[in-house]
Amino acid sequence: MTARHLVLVGLMGSGKSSVGRRVADRLKRPFVDTDTRIERRAGRTIREIFATDGEDAFRDIEAEVLAEMLSAPEPTVIATGGGIVTRAPNRDLLATHQVVWLRASVDTLSIRVASGASRRPLLDGDPRSRLVELDETRRDLYRAVASEIVDVDDRSLDEVVEVVLTATGIR
Repeated sequence: MTARHLVLVGLMGSGKSSVGRRVADRLKRPFVDTDTRIERRAGRTIREIFATDGEDAFRDIEAEVLAEMLSAPEPTVIATGGGIVTRAPNRDLLATHQVVWLRASVDTLSIRVASGASRRPLLDGDPRSRLVELDETRRDLYRAVASEIVDVDDRSLDEVVEVVLTATGIR
């Protein structure tokens, strides 16, 4: 088994947390979600951080949390927030670990995030249009950091987990 961390990236709704928990369980590794860690550290929701401090402040906390997680000695499965790749220093950190991009179509993402869009500050206004915009602006960034790309459309959670494990070669 590799000593590197396994990091899941992708847009909101791609399944990073759900897949990450299952992959971690299968690999008998700890699982950590950057968004959960950020909320715990700040004592506020991501929406509250965005509302009171702005996106830049959120991204600062996110970068600190990512650096801490990636410096941990124990191999871990890490689910990141969708925007983790927007900062070059984060991309540089990710480059030294095994990164899987969970790629989903905007149609799939729209369905998945519909019920929780109010918790996601970047989806304010027209969620579908925002997802299209986020996909266009982040697609190349995900591709740049990804060791592997796993398409999640039309696959069950269990199927995605199997593809991730096979693609990474971690068992």
